[in-house]
Amino acid sequence: MSIKTPLEDFLKTTMAAMPGYWYKLVYLAGLRSTTDKYGHWGMARRYGLTASHSAISAAHSDLFLEVLKTPIKKLVEDASSPAEAENQAQFLEELWESRGRMIPTDLGGGSAKHFEVTLLAVQKVLKKSKGVKDPP
Repeated sequence: MSIKTPLEDFLKTTMAAMPGYWYKLVYLAGLRSTTDKYGHWGMARRYGLTASHSAISAAHSDLFLEVLKTPIKKLVEDASSPAEAENQAQFLEELWESRGRMIPTDLGGGSAKHFEVTLLAVQKVLKKSKGVKDPP
């Protein structure tokens, strides 16, 4: 039996089960309280509140930076998965509305503005590919 750190456990168990960047960011945003503490019952039970918070916070920062480094084309493909095809406009709106919560407290050298511009670019490309025109 190998011994995993809380971060390794969270990444290999919880995060690996989720598809794509956007779902993972939304999930992480949902784990964060209004006091910016991350809560995950199973992680807290196994590793304690402090260790689980640190692991989830680190995972959030790492994923955030990964998104900022990922080409727009790949982020667009991720946001246009077959599961979202029917409700894509709603999905994109929900991403935009939750953008503040998807930005981790530890930016790790990234920036909130860069993230917002990246998300806007993904939305624009998807709308353009679907023939949706921006309002004048």
